[in-house]
Amino acid sequence: AAEKVEEIETKAEEEFNSEKGRLVHQQRAKIIDFYDKKEKQLELMKKIQHSSLTNQSRLQVLKGREDGLSSVLEAAKQELARIATNQQQYQQLITSLLLQGLCKLLE
Repeated sequence: AAEKVEEIETKAEEEFNSEKGRLVHQQRAKIIDFYDKKEKQLELMKKIQHSSLTNQSRLQVLKGREDGLSSVLEAAKQELARIATNQQQYQQLITSLLLQGLCKLLE
């Protein structure tokens, strides 16, 4: 009878250890999956942040170009308005612009 009790206890302990090992393995796999997902989310957020910063930088460059062109255009308008009041300078400007346009057509 003692042997039978010992055999049952041994078998129960083996089943317990087997089940415990399976549960530990299962939980370890869940933890690994959880942290893998977190790592992928972090990588994705880093890529999004990098892309956002790059786009902001590009927008700033474009804004700078636009501001520069606007100031040059405004200066040209003011200079043209000043030249338009002087008949001789205005005629010389029109002649130069026509000549430049014709040269572009020939290219």
